[in-house]
Amino acid sequence: MRGTEFEVELEFEPDAVERTLALYLADGTELLAWGRSVPFVMLSPPGDLAVLMARPGVLSVYPGEVAEPDPDLLAVHAPGRGLMLMSGAGDIALLNETNFDIELGARLSSPPEPGDGAFVADARGRVWRVGVDDGVGAAMYDPGTDVWAVATVTGEDAGARPGAAAVVGAAHDRLYLAGGGTYTDLVALSLDPDEKGVIALAPVAALDGPRTGARLLSLARGDDEVLLLVGGAEADAPAVYFPDGGHALGPAGDWTNIQCIRLDDDEADEAATIDLLCLGGLRGGQPTGDALVLHVPPAVEATEVEERPAFLSAPLADPRLFADDLAVYAQGAAQWWRVDRKDLAVELTETVATRVNGGHSITLGTGVTFLVGGRDLDDRAVDRWWIFAPSLAPM
Repeated sequence: MRGTEFEVELEFEPDAVERTLALYLADGTELLAWGRSVPFVMLSPPGDLAVLMARPGVLSVYPGEVAEPDPDLLAVHAPGRGLMLMSGAGDIALLNETNFDIELGARLSSPPEPGDGAFVADARGRVWRVGVDDGVGAAMYDPGTDVWAVATVTGEDAGARPGAAAVVGAAHDRLYLAGGGTYTDLVALSLDPDEKGVIALAPVAALDGPRTGARLLSLARGDDEVLLLVGGAEADAPAVYFPDGGHALGPAGDWTNIQCIRLDDDEADEAATIDLLCLGGLRGGQPTGDALVLHVPPAVEATEVEERPAFLSAPLADPRLFADDLAVYAQGAAQWWRVDRKDLAVELTETVATRVNGGHSITLGTGVTFLVGGRDLDDRAVDRWWIFAPSLAPM
């Protein structure tokens, strides 16, 4: 265990039943901290299984300082692997989600600039660095072999797309890129290279403009996938755009770096309405605390877009969002807001997190979310990591 003064030992007969070890610390009826392990089976148990515990519904400090803080740090969850980190210099480190040890990996010899493109994982646990500023290019890292492989991108629309929005598809087999530069289309980049390392960039739909600085979302609804863009630098473009059908909705204006999170069940069926909260970012070039509440039915053209001015008590230029069954949370500007899922009541609470902008929030297979990287109030690289354990709904 990490951060405790005791040990727990369990014995099971070997079997193929998938189990998860969970630990709770309470004072009477008050839950102080909790955590759980990744799933495992006793037929092939992990050699070292750790449970990372944190206070529910807040950000807790991860033990230890970051030896070499890097404001340009990139992070992604590689399924079945852990938290994959890449420094601005291209050095790779893996936080193993079984035992939470740090393992060093290879270097990408010529990493794209930190703001250039995307850093994502595919369904096989491989990590991709995709650049867009000088044309669409990609390199793939396999944590199992600790090897980088540069992919060859084919397609007519592989030119420079600075400011393009990006998101991994629901099946984690493709990366969608929307607009950017002079492009006004949505394309899909395969994350499944052939034997020669070739991946294809294929057109998907037209956009109503470059949508530079927008947020691209991929929302699972049953076996379907709903794609939508929120925001963008165009002064006359509505805030919400559905590429499939070309439906544009909501208030118009320049709104970049907005962040969105689902309020409904992520496993909703095909007939369900998807509820979203989008907030913060830069509106008209200025930090904003405004928000949008979206209700997306199966017929997306009937989507309801509700604008909520001054939703947060202070402007939040670069939010990071978290969620549990009771609330969603926004962090940024060294502040922490709690938003109740039922009535969207907002509460500003104290926090230990000093992050102002930059950095990443990444949820691991244990259910714990890490907040890493970024800059603090003095514009210095943040030298701490934070962890978020969801609040637990009462039984």
